[in-house]
Amino acid sequence: MKDTNLLFLIIHRSFMNSFPFLSREKKERPIVYKLDWWAYQEALEVTSFEVTVVKSDLGLFNSVSLIRYTVKGWLYHRSGDFPYIRYVHHSEKLIPWPDEFSEEEEEKMPVHAHIRLTPVVALKNLKKRVTERVPFEFSNEYKINSLRWGPNHFKFSCAGIDQHVHLCQSK
Repeated sequence: MKDTNLLFLIIHRSFMNSFPFLSREKKERPIVYKLDWWAYQEALEVTSFEVTVVKSDLGLFNSVSLIRYTVKGWLYHRSGDFPYIRYVHHSEKLIPWPDEFSEEEEEKMPVHAHIRLTPVVALKNLKKRVTERVPFEFSNEYKINSLRWGPNHFKFSCAGIDQHVHLCQSK
């Protein structure tokens, strides 16, 4: 029985490594795409936003890359309740392709997609009252798909801080 389980585990890992788009993303905060009642956003101060490419083996049979973003900052709320990041709202927008024959802004790299991230603040009613700033930091992994053959340029924004990711989809 142990040999069968071990064989299954080896085959499963090999399969997941062959198809990275089937692996799960690691998330410290859940991601949502719908707008909601966000009453405590004034408590949010983002001081740092970084985006890194974790895995990007783009080719003929794979158009999925795994990126990781890290958000750091402070939370402060006057009521004394404990503020925390409940989830992250993602808003994704495709940018029209630039005209290949246009001579305008040739030196500027085009952005093919703009992804905006908004950490959403909520409050916990704890016995201990908080009157000072509370530091926060979280990292989420996120899968993005290439949008076309060749260069793909993604712009990530969070609280006015922009980061750019450039990927190349080859045949």
